[in-house]
Amino acid sequence: MIGDILYITDDILFFCMALCGIYLFIFALSALFRRSDKYQKAEEDHRFVIFTPPGAVIDNQEYPENLYTIIIYEDLFQTLKQLQEAHFDIAVILGETTHISTHLLQNLNNAYDSGVMAMQLHHIIAPRPTGKLHRAAIYEEIRNSLFRLGPAQAGLPSMFDKYDIAVDFQWLKRNMKRAESNLESMLLRQYIYIEYLNDSIVYSKAPRQQPRRMALGKVFSKFPSTLLAGNWGYGAKLFRQILPSWQTLLVIITVWCLFITCYEWRFCLKWWILLFWLIITICMAIPDYLVEKNTRKSKLSKYL
Repeated sequence: MIGDILYITDDILFFCMALCGIYLFIFALSALFRRSDKYQKAEEDHRFVIFTPPGAVIDNQEYPENLYTIIIYEDLFQTLKQLQEAHFDIAVILGETTHISTHLLQNLNNAYDSGVMAMQLHHIIAPRPTGKLHRAAIYEEIRNSLFRLGPAQAGLPSMFDKYDIAVDFQWLKRNMKRAESNLESMLLRQYIYIEYLNDSIVYSKAPRQQPRRMALGKVFSKFPSTLLAGNWGYGAKLFRQILPSWQTLLVIITVWCLFITCYEWRFCLKWWILLFWLIITICMAIPDYLVEKNTRKSKLSKYL
């Protein structure tokens, strides 16, 4: 009896873990085909407002100085409320920043002129003098590959964070009703595509705080109606809320793999294949600049 329950549990758990692994593999593979963000040069130069916290550093931009304004904020919501809709076209919201790519505003302008209303920028942790920061940078880039670059390459919206984003200013004014507004959910529920600009880089010394997950009850209540409405972008976000993190996934698969190997080795082969599949997927998601010279990506499993 106990054996039957165990085998049923094994099959159900393997199905769920394999489904998660396939989902991550698809986007890790898609992210390998990294593209430059080359929208056609804009016919018009739009007006930017750049929101930065105190102490952030904004490098000179290859963009007309009279067309962008830098505003230092303590409370973003209150600062935004004081601005008029007609004064700006695009809002850029940054977190703690050491510098940004000099062509960032030009890239954003080109994408916006092509009809993109919301953009996620590429956040990189630099410098990385310690092993802890190097691991944090790897985790950040894995997240970028699996949930930003990969989906964008596959035609789905990028994950959209609280910082390092650009969005249509008029839309932001009308939709950000409180400081805790979930801009990503609002954009996706309105069928607004979120682009990921891999070449528009923001540097900082520390990882960004990850957003809170939605309650599972709320996710499951919204999921069927979202799919029936054909809102695949919002559906992808909801499915992402169900997924365990890749670290949690790795721990679950490893523990069960060892357990089932000791309990009944004849059933362990599929788990070992899945474990190596996941490790390969994670290594695929790590960009080359974080791989030390003369070190293969496969050896980076020590960071997982």
